[in-house]
Amino acid sequence: MSPKHNFFSLKRSPPFDRLNDPELILLANLALERHYEPGSLVYRGGRSLSYLYITIQGNLCVHTSPPTQLPRVFGQESLLFNRAIAHDLHADTEGATCLLFRKENFFTMVYECPSILLGFCQDTVDTPSLFMT
Repeated sequence: MSPKHNFFSLKRSPPFDRLNDPELILLANLALERHYEPGSLVYRGGRSLSYLYITIQGNLCVHTSPPTQLPRVFGQESLLFNRAIAHDLHADTEGATCLLFRKENFFTMVYECPSILLGFCQDTVDTPSLFMT
């Protein structure tokens, strides 16, 4: 995927919709695209995440009872507070395409675009806890 496509994918994804175009361009160039096959393992639970995940097609989920679909933007709580996730992350039955930001890029993003931190905090409040205590 091109940085131009990443730009528009981010622009449609809260809290990135808060950012101005130059900030989005910077982030679009840092994003890594990953496609996950249906049901495939995305990340092994029991440790903190290494990436921020922005799902742009399909869904990510955890196999709890009942299965929990993850929000479109996932991982900020793990990255901010170094919290381990309690369950393995999987692509759902349709697979998933995600933009990923490395942990170091996540902190650069927060430093360079502080308005996004407020959005991450607001989104975290509405996310069911999937992290180890």
